[in-house]
Amino acid sequence: LGVLSFDTVTIHDAGDKDKYLIVAKYPFLNSGIPKPARTKINNTLKDFVTKNVSNAKNDFEELLSDNVISDSVDLDYASIASIKNDFNKLSVLNVIFETYYYAGGAHGISTAETFSFDAFSGKKLALSDIFVGDYLKKLSVLSLKAIKAKDPNLETFIFAEDGTKANADNFHSFVLESDGIRIIFGDYQVAPYSVGGSDVLLPYKDLTENLSEKFKLMMR
Repeated sequence: LGVLSFDTVTIHDAGDKDKYLIVAKYPFLNSGIPKPARTKINNTLKDFVTKNVSNAKNDFEELLSDNVISDSVDLDYASIASIKNDFNKLSVLNVIFETYYYAGGAHGISTAETFSFDAFSGKKLALSDIFVGDYLKKLSVLSLKAIKAKDPNLETFIFAEDGTKANADNFHSFVLESDGIRIIFGDYQVAPYSVGGSDVLLPYKDLTENLSEKFKLMMR
């Protein structure tokens, strides 16, 4: 693994009547990881963005054709990707899409959609590749504890307890950092909308018993 270089691909679509705006930006890797892995990652990211942009466009066109949205409302879809990696400590490439979607109503919704790739194979890693045993329970316990430590405001606990229950959907957005796994929670998941999304870093040292041997080999 070497120094990562990439271009940024931009998709811009305002439709025929400028009643919506779709903007998406994602990386196209040029070097830094083996070519087969690079090709696989580039294709995965392109397919993901292309599908989401198409879905947003179809949603907006349908809303406009059905006259559901007033002329004064501008529809929005923006998805901007960033890269996070530390090849000196972990052979993983993380790509995080920060996405905002507004299709009418009081406000839009912000989400984080993440990809953690094995930098040697290009495979998108699932939680089951990283952990073994009853890891969802462990992630649940540690996440709730971390959220409560960050925000002792009791009114958020009902959200947090539900949003950190031991099911895979609650932990689908994550970034594999050099010292721990960062879990990213979306709007409404662990706090009221006014608070916004949140994230917690769970150190690998607290998850040692649940780390898979395969993932340990990625740690350098």
